[in-house]
Amino acid sequence: MKTLIIGSGIAGITSAIDLAGAGIDVILLEKENFITGRLAQLDRQFPNDACGMCQVYPFTDDEFPQYCLRRVFSHKNIETVTGGEVVSVKGEGPFNVKIKLVPRGVIVEKCISCRKCEEVCPEEGKDSFNPLFGKKKAVYTDYPMPFPNAYAINWDLCTKCGKCVEICPTDAIKLDGKEQIKEVKVDNIIVTTGFEEVNPSRLEEYGYGRFKDVITGLELERIMSGFGPTGGELKRPSDGKQPKKIAFLQCVGSRDKSNPFCSYTCCMYALKEINLLNRFHPGLDITVFYMDMRTFGKGYYRYFKNTKARYIPQRAAAVELDKNNRLVIKYEDEKGKLIDENFDLVVLSVGQKPVVTTLGERDETGYLKVETFNPVRSNKDGIYFAGSATGPKDITDTIIEAHAASLEPIKLSKGKKKTIPSLGEIPEEKVIGLVYCDCGGTINIKKDYLYSRVETDKVINVSDLCINKDKILKWYKEQGLTGVVFAACSPSFLNPIFKDTGMKIEYADVREGNIWGGGNEEKAIFQINAAIRELKNRGYESIQEMPFIKKVVVIGGGIAGMVAALSVAEAGFPVTIVEKTDKLGGNALRIKKMISGEDVGEFLGDLIKKVKKNKKINIMSNSEVKKIEGSIGNFKVLIDDKYEEFGTIVVATGAIPYIPNEYHYGKDKRILTQLELEEILSNGKFNAKNVVMIQCVGSRNEKNPVCSRVCCTDAIKNALWIKDISPETDVYILFRDIMMYGKKELYYTQAREKGIIFLRFKEGEEPDVDIDGEITVKMRDIVLNDTIVINPDYLILSTGMVPDKEYFERIGVETDIDGYVREANIKFKPLELPIPGIYVTGLAHSPRDISESILQSKGVAAQIVSLFKRNKLLSKKRVSFTKERNCAGCGFCVDACPYEARYIDEEMKVARVYPHICQGCGTCISVCPSGAADMREMGYEEIFSIMEIV
Repeated sequence: MKTLIIGSGIAGITSAIDLAGAGIDVILLEKENFITGRLAQLDRQFPNDACGMCQVYPFTDDEFPQYCLRRVFSHKNIETVTGGEVVSVKGEGPFNVKIKLVPRGVIVEKCISCRKCEEVCPEEGKDSFNPLFGKKKAVYTDYPMPFPNAYAINWDLCTKCGKCVEICPTDAIKLDGKEQIKEVKVDNIIVTTGFEEVNPSRLEEYGYGRFKDVITGLELERIMSGFGPTGGELKRPSDGKQPKKIAFLQCVGSRDKSNPFCSYTCCMYALKEINLLNRFHPGLDITVFYMDMRTFGKGYYRYFKNTKARYIPQRAAAVELDKNNRLVIKYEDEKGKLIDENFDLVVLSVGQKPVVTTLGERDETGYLKVETFNPVRSNKDGIYFAGSATGPKDITDTIIEAHAASLEPIKLSKGKKKTIPSLGEIPEEKVIGLVYCDCGGTINIKKDYLYSRVETDKVINVSDLCINKDKILKWYKEQGLTGVVFAACSPSFLNPIFKDTGMKIEYADVREGNIWGGGNEEKAIFQINAAIRELKNRGYESIQEMPFIKKVVVIGGGIAGMVAALSVAEAGFPVTIVEKTDKLGGNALRIKKMISGEDVGEFLGDLIKKVKKNKKINIMSNSEVKKIEGSIGNFKVLIDDKYEEFGTIVVATGAIPYIPNEYHYGKDKRILTQLELEEILSNGKFNAKNVVMIQCVGSRNEKNPVCSRVCCTDAIKNALWIKDISPETDVYILFRDIMMYGKKELYYTQAREKGIIFLRFKEGEEPDVDIDGEITVKMRDIVLNDTIVINPDYLILSTGMVPDKEYFERIGVETDIDGYVREANIKFKPLELPIPGIYVTGLAHSPRDISESILQSKGVAAQIVSLFKRNKLLSKKRVSFTKERNCAGCGFCVDACPYEARYIDEEMKVARVYPHICQGCGTCISVCPSGAADMREMGYEEIFSIMEIV
């Protein structure tokens, strides 16, 4: 089976990982010359201000290189094709696909990235990767050590002078290449084409392109990057000085007539940049002009509250220059006074727009159209969509969708058997050789000096190690070596080339890690001898095959739990659903329809029928999971009073609807929640003159600093429903921020067009409600700067949800600060717990709507089925172990392990390791008081032998 993935951003990469792990051959197609899309330009991610891109790699597969995605992305089942675009797709599955390949100008297999071509190239132009301050030659790489780690030609700049051809030591540059058509046959296609930024120069009122110190958020990102054109130094483009006053303008190119939707990420992206500015450049004066601060994701509102800036809740109309040529923004303060304020730098939070593709139907926004209850499915079997191809997304939701898009191909795959590599015979006397690569003469270490100082006499010199694999293998065997040190470029470049050769290898990164970074020969000698000693003292252990039960328990029988269970069962694996009530459906039993109009009850009824009919699914009603023990592949789960064994666990327990104690709820029948109103509206009758809805009841406050994500959607859905039943009814929605993110913005626009009135109050100045006879709602509207009094017939409270933290703690599932299940990485592993083999979906993870919960469940199922189809659960090579003679059984390492890979053997009273769970982080070693915790391939003997050099 083969799948084509169109687009190599984080969505395409995530899908490729799932598919390749399941044994599916993948073609990863990228139209640019380097992969990872926009992600490569982003150094840190909200809401933890960390990078963590490497965290997207699976816990349980050592076939993927565990390096940063910027550096390398390789797997034997993945063919990466750059510089290619789909020309045509024919067939109904399998598909015949024609791909147009633009010549790269550089042969990837021959290029050794020695920089010589770049140094002699006379042509220079604007750097699209670092758009401010950055310059790029006609022969270029986007950034140091990209993937593929080979140069490319920018044909818009290149004059074909031939200087690069003359100097290239490996004859890798070809300036006479022609466009080619490549034809491939694939069984499935996943479209992950991402997004394009709106060009802010079309919005003349903001001065982008006219005023040098008006820049985009992405341009600021590259300025702040330590790998950017200024080395992280904050400079304004006009004069290179550090700005003191900075304004962020939100919704630039979004939520307007030409781009009517919300771009989903802009608010949080701006907050991240403000956080980083405050951290690395303290003392700045930062102002944010915004319409709604859309902090609707997990932990996002808390992040907003911790981000220091001045927030002005209005859209800036324009950016101008005053008579002193300083940037000025005009706005009204809270009292209605017109203010002219100067700023040194203005940052535009620029919106997203869809990438044009001929695959699939498009909706009214121009994005690819998907089904509400299957949000990755196109209108054609075998073609699936993910990420920003279907609408604006952030990284977390893009990754979730990419997992979900992988599900159907994975379900249909047969998997592949894995062979456990043999270590062969390891002689007592180890003979270590050294391969020194001078990289076409660019690493200039004197050979006589090098050979006289290194701790081996088995040395070979090459100029192009990365393209001489066979030569090195032959030399390795002829010399009778037991290991080899490569003194060359970065291991992330070389490891994919040599990792399956059977050689025992260690790397001394003397190129990027030394000489090219301003190092010297003495440091290079130390690097090489340290690598030789580490390899001589390395302890090897065979990769272990672990017991693996291919059976899943799903805790919770709501929509999230049932979709996950059904998806796994349809792939042929047994599933047990544990539901604490007597019926399936969960919170969705109270929801009548989606805001887009689909009947939830009809979908839910059909889903329940499918689940009950599937013979692979065992439903345990009126039951409860009480305890979880064990590890991936072999969990022991106490259900009621009996233990059962499962390979993986899905936490889909949902959340608890918040019961308000605010606004006299429960004391007057005219005061309802949105769910109670929905029940009334579903009967088709509603009679009222005035209805008031109050948002954020029980959410976004000190006690519960979480946006419940669905409340604004529910309010606008029900408000529109009221208008459909009773057009003469006046509906008022009282809010602080309206969270109609992405394409949901269109319903917000529709609500205003239908006459629904939105009144904005300030935090700390919530509406006052009195029920003495008639209901009286009094609030101060911060837009009108006036007090509004309304006497509604009904007061509707938009309430959110709260997690069942006590239950999670009772069964041993770790929670975050707000009580929801804590994932392994909030950005790049959003569906996995830190304990490998346990997954989370739906409201147990965080507030989200039905479509979003379905995506999570399909994503969880894709990862589980991919895991099951690997047929073997193998340990990684570099894992911890215990020197039992030294171990006192204190348990410090058990408590410290972030993956629960260590446990106490109660019979022997020593700590042991689950090698298939261990990620080789070394935390156990740092806390062990007796030196009993150690590492394979990077332990005490290796480290101390290196320390002796100093």
